[in-house]
Amino acid sequence: MVERKGRAGTRRRWMVTGLTLLAFIIGPLLTTLAFGVVGVLISDGTPEMAGFPYSEQQLRTMMAIDVALGLVAVGLLPVALRRAPESQLLESGDRSEVFQLKEPVSALIAALVIGLLVTASSSAFPAWFIAIVSICSRGNRRWIYCIPPVALVSVAAGFFVFPSGGDLWATLMAIALGIAITALPMVIGLLRWSRRRQIRALRSEAATARREAEALVRAEQARVAKTRAEERTRIAREMHDTLSHRLALISTYAGALDYREDLDRDTVRSTARLVQQTASTASAELRTVLDVLRDDPSDTRPEPDLTLADGLLEEMRSTGIRIDVVVDRPPLSEVPDTASRALYRMLQEALTNAVKHAPGAPIAVRWQGDDDEVHLTVTNPLPGSPSDPRGTGRGIGQRSGFGLIGLDERARALGGNVRTTKTRDEFRLEATVPCRS
Repeated sequence: MVERKGRAGTRRRWMVTGLTLLAFIIGPLLTTLAFGVVGVLISDGTPEMAGFPYSEQQLRTMMAIDVALGLVAVGLLPVALRRAPESQLLESGDRSEVFQLKEPVSALIAALVIGLLVTASSSAFPAWFIAIVSICSRGNRRWIYCIPPVALVSVAAGFFVFPSGGDLWATLMAIALGIAITALPMVIGLLRWSRRRQIRALRSEAATARREAEALVRAEQARVAKTRAEERTRIAREMHDTLSHRLALISTYAGALDYREDLDRDTVRSTARLVQQTASTASAELRTVLDVLRDDPSDTRPEPDLTLADGLLEEMRSTGIRIDVVVDRPPLSEVPDTASRALYRMLQEALTNAVKHAPGAPIAVRWQGDDDEVHLTVTNPLPGSPSDPRGTGRGIGQRSGFGLIGLDERARALGGNVRTTKTRDEFRLEATVPCRS
C-alpha cells in the first residue's frame, strides 16, 4: 500500500511538471505570434489597422508585459495544481459521492489570481485553462462556483485594458472568447471528476465484494467444519450401533460356553469359531470408522438397510435365540433408502438390547403400516419373568442409553419417533418412521 502511494505521488509530480512546462512554452509562443502578426500588419500599412491606437514600440512593451505576467501565471500553476493526498479521501455512506478533505485553499487562490492575470496577459491563457480543469476535477462545488465570477471580471476588465473602440463585432468576439476559455476547461474538469468518482465507487464496490467473498469463504469453512463434526458424530453413533451388536453376540456365545456344560467338542469349536468371526468383523468395522475419522475417503461401502434385515435376523438365530417375525405391511424392499437405513439400525439396536439384557430369551419382531409409514415393534421378556425360558437368567453388559437415544434422534430427523416401555415382564421398543418418498 505504501509503495503504491509512493508511485502515485511520483506520477503526480511528473504530471505537474509536464503541465507547467507546457504552459510555459505555449503561452509566450501564442503571445509572440499574435503580437507579431499585429506588428506586421501595422508595418505594412494595412487599411484595417489604420485606426489602431498603439504604435509598434508600444506593442513591443505590451508584449513584454504580457509575457512577464504569463510567466507569473505559469509560476503559480504548480500551486493551483496542488492536491490533497489520497489518504484524506472520505467516502459517503451511499458510495455515490466522494469528497476531498483538507484541499489546500492556496490552490484555489492561485487559480483565481491566474484568472485575473488573464485580463492583461494572453500568455496566461494556457495556465488558466489548466488551472480551471484542475479545480473542477476536484468536485468541490464551492470552488467551482468561484470560477465564473472571476472569468466575468476578467472579461470586463479586458475592455478597459484593450478597448474595442465601439466595434460591436470585436466586443462580441471578446465575450465569446472569454466564455469559451472558461466553459471548455470547466466541462473537461467536471468530466474528469465524474470519471474519478466512478472509479472510486467501483474500487469501493470491489473492496466490499472482496470482503463479502472472504466472509463467504469463512462461512463455508465453518459450514464444512460443522458438517464434518456432524458426520463424525454420525459415525460414532454408527460405531456404537455396530460394535454394540457385535459385542453382544460375542457375549452371548461366550456366555453359552460358560453355563452349558453339556456341549460336545464340535459344538464348542463351532461356537468358538463364531466368537472369532464376530470379533474379526467388529475389528474390521472399527478400523473402517477410524479411517473415516482420519479423513480417509477410501471406504465407500454403503450403509446397511432393510435389504440386509434377513441376514441380521439369521445371524442372531445362529446363536440359538428364537426370533419370530410378523410382517403386516407392503414389501419392506419398497421403503425409501433413508427410512430403510434408519429402520435397519432400529432393528439392530433393539435386537442387541434384547440380547444384552435378556440373553437367550425369545424375541418378537412385528412390521406394520402402509405406504405412508412403517411401525416396528420389538418385544422380549425380561429376565425372571414367567415368559422367560431361562428363568432368572443373567444380564450381560450395562444399559445402552446412548443407542436408544440415537435411535430417537434418527426417527425425529425423519419425522418419526421411538418409544420404549418396560413392564415387570416385558420390554417393548416401538418405532414409527414415515416412508413417503
